[in-house]
Amino acid sequence: MAEPVNLFTITSFFSESPYRDKKGLNAFNSNRVISVAVYSGGIIRGRVQASMKKRIYKVEVHVEGQSVTHSTCECPIGRDKCHHMAALLIWVEKNVSRTDVECLWKRANTPKSDEIAAKRVSEIHIRSWNQNTSHYGGQGILVTTWPIYRDVVDF
Repeated sequence: MAEPVNLFTITSFFSESPYRDKKGLNAFNSNRVISVAVYSGGIIRGRVQASMKKRIYKVEVHVEGQSVTHSTCECPIGRDKCHHMAALLIWVEKNVSRTDVECLWKRANTPKSDEIAAKRVSEIHIRSWNQNTSHYGGQGILVTTWPIYRDVVDF
């Protein structure tokens, strides 16, 4: 699934031509978004009906993070930012929920280099602060082995 599109994504993309996102909102509210497909890698494809004619334009938008990285539309303005793109992005923002996006726990678990290896309880040393201790150069840290009930270790 693609990253979720939010209002920030849309307004940032249309910041230089704000009337187009308003016109796109009108197209969305008029149910002119005919079909939408959201693919992995942030690719969104759809078909949006023209405002005045009975034409349907194919629209494709690539989203990475919170930015639109590439967009095309078959309309005359399609090489620039058009309201068909805005309508498609608004449709995705309104209809694709966060639960439709791949869950974090389904992703491959990559070990972190700073993780601590698991130890048995009997191997754990507890560090306690003791101001009267002269161990370790008088820094006041005493390392002791925690007393354990042996049956717990074999649990």
